Amino acid sequence: MICSRRARWCAVALLLAAGLCGCLPGGDSQADEEREPHFLMGRKLTQQDWQGERRVLGVFLNGAEIGERTADGRPVSGSSFVVLVNAGLEPVLFTLPPVRFGRGWLLELTTTDPAAQAQRFAAGGKLELESLSLCVLRRES
Repeated sequence: MICSRRARWCAVALLLAAGLCGCLPGGDSQADEEREPHFLMGRKLTQQDWQGERRVLGVFLNGAEIGERTADGRPVSGSSFVVLVNAGLEPVLFTLPPVRFGRGWLLELTTTDPAAQAQRFAAGGKLELESLSLCVLRRES
């Protein structure tokens, strides 16, 4: 099945919504941990992190660790993304992942300005996200 670009982004948003409500299970094995989304707090999130009033989230989705294989046995890989969500009522200043996640990031999608021009952000750079918004950044190749 071929999905439109918009449909793929909607799927990402739905996965994030599942994570925001605590529905995203954690893996117990090393292989599961490598394939899980990496939540950007400098450590793996615990159940306690999903509680409380925090209304922001950053997730690194590693396209090199999809963990699937094609019919002929080749590993499936794709682009890597950072998804930032601000579900709060105030703007939030995010610090982008360090160089070990990627040297730079390209803005793919933002709900604050659907017609936004491509922008480049450096690893470790800052990005302010308006209230009640989401943005998706793709790792530069």
